[in-house]
Amino acid sequence: MKWNKVILCMLVLISCVVPVSFSFASDNTHTGHKLSDIKQIASGYATMYALNKQGELWGWGYNSNGNLGLGDKVDRFAPVKLPTPSALKFKQIASGFGITAALTTDGQVVSWSNDVYDLPTYRSKTPAIVSGFSHIKQVATGDNFVLALDEQGKVWGWGSNNTGGIPGAAKGEVSQPVLISGLPDHIKSITSNYNGGGAALTDQGKVWYWRSTSKDGKQPATAPTEIPNISQVQSLHSYYWNVAVIDKQGKGLIFDTDSKKLQSITVSGSLKDISDGSVVTNDGNMYTYDTDNAKWISVKNHPSGIEQIQGDFLILTSLGEVWSKGVNVNGQLGIDSYVRHIETYQSVVQPIQVTVNGQIIQLVNSPKIINNIVYLPIRGVEKLGVKVQWNSAQKDTVILTKDQQAIQLKVGQKQAQVNGKTVKLDGSVQTFNGSILVPIRFVSQTFGSKVSWNPKEYIVAITSTAS
Repeated sequence: MKWNKVILCMLVLISCVVPVSFSFASDNTHTGHKLSDIKQIASGYATMYALNKQGELWGWGYNSNGNLGLGDKVDRFAPVKLPTPSALKFKQIASGFGITAALTTDGQVVSWSNDVYDLPTYRSKTPAIVSGFSHIKQVATGDNFVLALDEQGKVWGWGSNNTGGIPGAAKGEVSQPVLISGLPDHIKSITSNYNGGGAALTDQGKVWYWRSTSKDGKQPATAPTEIPNISQVQSLHSYYWNVAVIDKQGKGLIFDTDSKKLQSITVSGSLKDISDGSVVTNDGNMYTYDTDNAKWISVKNHPSGIEQIQGDFLILTSLGEVWSKGVNVNGQLGIDSYVRHIETYQSVVQPIQVTVNGQIIQLVNSPKIINNIVYLPIRGVEKLGVKVQWNSAQKDTVILTKDQQAIQLKVGQKQAQVNGKTVKLDGSVQTFNGSILVPIRFVSQTFGSKVSWNPKEYIVAITSTAS
């Protein structure tokens, strides 16, 4: 979509920043408010996803291989709303190793793959509908492949089958969904894992599993097989390369796909969720598995009202809020900070968004509110058609040029040079996590823009008043 000259001018403004004095209680730096109204979370490697109650997808974290499907390879330290075809609404998302799939409310599948090698033509680097495939009620993702459960209780698979994770399909790339062979009828839910393979729960409470060839080649791929000594299963869960279940009494079991042995999850209370070394009970307690001492230990100081977990690093609560802790090298905590590790749970933020004439402007680094003034990173200007030049070795001074205008800004100063004339700013030029931030008011006034603030959605809306 091409911007007309009016909107391009507006974008220039934005990058310089919209100075609006909103009423905030303190002079702290605000990066956003809590990500809210979330109903499901998912993770793939260090890439995180959240699905809200409005059917929209958010993503953040590791993106060096194009994992988020945004069309670039820049990690995101705060959630971004994912662009999806035809403004579709979603009801589930699953992320595996190298591939992500999301299920629409009308039973279609949207998928995208990491940009790490020459992708087959049927794979998309950005979210795209899997054509000719519908009436799906659940998706799961494994090692570069997708599983889908249809409304008739049949399971389908496509993607990479180099290690045999899609039973019934030829080895290599599977471009069209094929029926997983060897499963009984009336499957009610499915799961998969990074190691390849999957599991299926029947309407009789039985579980079938299959696996792909192990990375070291010592364990061959297997056809779907019923797990013995398991019955009355209520829910199915991925547990690293194994399969975990919760039965109707709330008891948890882990099936080791290598040793073929069952292990009980010995914690107090009935289980609500299981995920990669962690469990949460219906009475709100959380436990992680201590491999050194071979026992489950209680997690302290976690958020209350846990609904879903991804390991112990990502939590969804009954309030629709998302909390995270642990490593943050690639932004996987979603807290809009470059701190590399945090031991206590922090709320995942919804960053401030900026719109120009109703169009959301996508920025790698999110806006900030400092001393009640809205700031944007100067680097965001480049993608808006504005040339950015640094004129000092310290890189504390920048010159923005577009058309016949030139704006010079320097870190720490409360004034700018606009076409050689000194113009006062509402606040001094700032730095945050290595980025230069500038206030917006003088830009909006210079270009005659109207600026409004939506505190509920955390959106700064810029409207051009030009004819």
